[in-house]
Amino acid sequence: MLIVNGAPVELDAHLARLAFAIHALFAEKMPAELPRVIGEHCARRELGRVKVTVARRVEGERLGVEVVAADVDPDIVLPGWERASDLVTVPVRGGLGAFKWADRRLLDRATAGLSANELLTVVDEHGAVLETSRANVFAVTGDALSTPPLDSRMLPGIARARTIEAAREAGVQVRETELAVEDLVGAGEVFLTGSVRGVEPARSIDGLPLGPPGEIVELLAQALRQRWIERPAAVART
Repeated sequence: MLIVNGAPVELDAHLARLAFAIHALFAEKMPAELPRVIGEHCARRELGRVKVTVARRVEGERLGVEVVAADVDPDIVLPGWERASDLVTVPVRGGLGAFKWADRRLLDRATAGLSANELLTVVDEHGAVLETSRANVFAVTGDALSTPPLDSRMLPGIARARTIEAAREAGVQVRETELAVEDLVGAGEVFLTGSVRGVEPARSIDGLPLGPPGEIVELLAQALRQRWIERPAAVART
């Protein structure tokens, strides 16, 4: 989660998703102390990120909770075209699934050798684009916004949901539909959404150029900026 003015952004939504995962994987409830612990780790950071891991290391033991917070470079939050990512596809049969796994060995192996600007992008065995290693994928074609549907093969991103809400509020048509690499290359704009960077542009995919951010991407980035950064700052000043 992004931290703004000492508070985690979209905490309730993230905790709801985490609680669902804990119940589905461990048949248990989320540790009651978790919101308090997260708040304590975020309290003194003006801008940062916080990572929460819940795991059972040994069968039968109580669930363990780890919360780690760190500062972030302001330039990576809602970044411009100069910080756009180059997408590199890797096929993963069945995708990464609907949970955010603590075990990232598959991703670590796949990203070995990539440059800092390259971002792993998961496609299924038929070439359908699912998500990147840290974000959901969107394409703008004409006046419509397209993104892969949530079908248990990818993470239901909180930033993804907020972006769809902002688009519909602005009157932008949203289609949840399968996207191939060719669809992204042919789109007017391609961008990613994640819980720390928000809306971020993509410059290429497998070496093929993608269009720069335009009016719709700028509109959606501004909507997230207002929700995540400008409104919390206003509340903090009052």
